[in-house]
Formats: sequence, C-alpha cells, structure tokens
Amino acid sequence: MSIRVQPGECIDQPARTTVDRIREAAGALRLDGTVLLSPQGFTYATGLRIVSHPLMRWRHAAALVGPNGVDGVLAIDMERAFVAGALPSARLAVWKEFVDEPMEVLARLVTDVWGSGPLRLGIELDFVPAGRFEILRSRLPQVQWVAADAALEQARARKSSQELDIVRMLSLAADRALLTALRSTAAGDTEAQVGERIISALYATGVSEHRFLIAATGEGSQYANAGPTDRVVRPGDVVRVEVFASHHGYQAGVARTAVVGRASDEVRWHWDVVSAARRAGLDLLRPGVDPRAVYAAYVEALGPLREHAIAFFGHGMGLDMHELPYISAHSTDEISEGAIIGIEPFAMIPGRFGFQVKDVVAVTATGYEIVSDLLDGGELYVID
Repeated sequence: MSIRVQPGECIDQPARTTVDRIREAAGALRLDGTVLLSPQGFTYATGLRIVSHPLMRWRHAAALVGPNGVDGVLAIDMERAFVAGALPSARLAVWKEFVDEPMEVLARLVTDVWGSGPLRLGIELDFVPAGRFEILRSRLPQVQWVAADAALEQARARKSSQELDIVRMLSLAADRALLTALRSTAAGDTEAQVGERIISALYATGVSEHRFLIAATGEGSQYANAGPTDRVVRPGDVVRVEVFASHHGYQAGVARTAVVGRASDEVRWHWDVVSAARRAGLDLLRPGVDPRAVYAAYVEALGPLREHAIAFFGHGMGLDMHELPYISAHSTDEISEGAIIGIEPFAMIPGRFGFQVKDVVAVTATGYEIVSDLLDGGELYVID
C-alpha cells in the first residue's frame, strides 16, 4: 500500500470493515441508523477526508450509516465535486455556505433516506454544537437521538488491517524524519533548524500534513509541549523531538530523546530509570491486560522519579492524536488485538531537562509489535 492517496480517493477497506463496525455498534444500541458528523466519524465511515472539515467546525459534513452501509452524505457546496467523485453511490445532499442552514439540509437528507420516523438514530453529541443539534431535533420531531460517541470510540479502537498499514507507514515516516534530523544536528544549530529538518524530512516521505512538532533542547526540554525557538544547541544538551505525521485523516506520532556528545552522569542516571520503566510497562502489554496494572508497573519502576510521571503510559491513536484505549491509573479500556497505542514514558525534571519517548505499538494476539522501529526507543540517542 502506498502512503500517497490522490485527492478524492477513499481509503480501501475490503468489505467496508469500518462500516461493519459502525453497524455493530448501532445494533448494540438498537439504532435504526447513525449520523456521523465529526471529521473522525465521517472518515471512518466513508474512507474520505474532507480537508476543510476539521479546520472549520461550521463546514459541516455528515455520513448516514444504516443497515445497507453509507446511505447518504452531507457536504458543503465547495466540496461537491470532491465528495461526489469519491462516493458516487451515496445519496448526496449539498448545502450552500452563507445561504443554507446545514442542519436543515441534513434533516431533509435523513427524511429522504430513512423517512421522517419514528426513528432511533445515533449521533456524536460530543461534536455537534448544541444550537445546531436543537435545529436538527426541531426539524425531525419523531426521531429519538441517542448519544453514540462512546460506542463509536470503542469501535475505532480496534483497527482494521488497512488502518494498521496506514498508521505503520505514518509511524515509520515520523521515525525516519526524526532520525534524519538528529543525524544532521550539531552543537551550534538552533532548535528552529532542527525543527525545519524534521518537517522537510517528513514531507519528503510523501505525507500530506503534520499535526504537531516538538524540538526542545537543554533547559527547554523540561516543558511538555515546547515548539522550536532560536535557542542554540550546546554540547551536553538533552534534545527532545516529536512529530505527528498525518495523511488522509490518520495520524501517528513518534518522540525521541537524544544528548549532544557525552551524557553527564546526571542525564545518564535519569535516562536509565525512564528506559527501565518503559520496559516494565511494555513487558505486561498484551490483549486482555488491565491497563491499570500496566500503568502501575511503569510508575513502580520509575522509583524516585514517579512524582514526575504523567497521567498515562500510553494512548490509542489513529483518526485522533489521542483516542482509546488509554493506559492509566484509572482506565478500564479494553486492550484488544488490533489496538494501536502510543507508548509514552515521560519525565520532566523541573529546572533541569525532560525525557520523552513515544513508540507506536500494535497489540497482537500474543503481545505487541513496535511499528516505529527505526530508532530504539529504549536507547538514548547520541548526537556526535
């Protein structure tokens, strides 16, 4: 599978695996159909990402998934050709920006596809604005709307083989970009130059977007989400880098920690603790494991650094930067085969430096596979 997907081209999902999972979730909730309004839900249902959808929330798009699959699609007028070309078999309703109320057009589409009711329909209440939802309710008085957010998030937690292929390629693209940048970094460079190398190397792999960038050095590495500045890299500095590669609506993030030249005894001691804690958590990762037990093992292994542990050891990723399942002290999320998790040991030492490693792992039938494997996340990379 190529990472390059042409405009208007859908992700190929044999037997529409993702649609089947949406219908399974709808069946458990006794729904007649599901209206997916979020960018994540729309792409999950259709395989198509509308570029402006996640950038401007008011440019509403929707996918209507019923017993027969994707029965209808709502799109803004400027995306008509894009959506019609990619989804020729779906009934398409187009609303005009600055002219139409999108929820009124959506209500008419629901009526055209499924009738006026009585109906029991699922919807993503965490996404749709309250005012717009009230318009939808008033136009469809015989529809009982059911919050389907949790069920859909659970469905998305198990990735199809095609989703795994996409996330694998994005993970390797991100890892390769970080490796390329670190290999060319030297004392005297600025953080901005490091960041530029990461992004240039990332786009050279064929991805279409990036979602997030960290290039933090020295004392700046202690701050969790530090973007690149004009600070000059010095010998002995800790260098913390992270980037999320994104393509066709999916994203995968990788983070690495390096040191410029010889690591001081202080840096080496802290790194060895974080690396051992990473291994302690990974050693327990497998289908069916209690995520609280994995997190507890990780924190226990941090020992004297446990006060610096963040609230999770890992989180799912795919159509969101963070999604289910979470590995944390209070998570009861199911860890199942097919989950993709960003494993993220993280220790920010106030006033000194910060360490972060993020590896993308796929949960397999018997354990896990690290899919971001160009660099060893357990090793402190040395910049010569």
